[in-house]
Amino acid sequence: MIDLKATEDGVIVPVRAQPKARRNAIVGMHAGRLRIAVTDPPEKGKANKAIAEILAAALEIAPSRVQLVAGATSAQKRFLVGGLSLAVVRQLLTAALPSEA
Repeated sequence: MIDLKATEDGVIVPVRAQPKARRNAIVGMHAGRLRIAVTDPPEKGKANKAIAEILAAALEIAPSRVQLVAGATSAQKRFLVGGLSLAVVRQLLTAALPSEA
């Protein structure tokens, strides 16, 4: 299960980034974190922006409602999702996981 955390501002989603991958996708879970692969390199925030866009698409919200709050230069990241409840975020992210995850 993904270790989501509800805050006053929204829901914190822990992410394990996999930059320079073959495709942009949610690829599974690892140690309570959502694993997201992106084709962009981890330079100048390109991979972080791509991850935020993938999260927004999976959650059916605008990318502006997904903010990086920790781990800008690390593979371990935390994103804040605004405007959705913890239950809704959990349901949508679980649905977005590949079936073998």
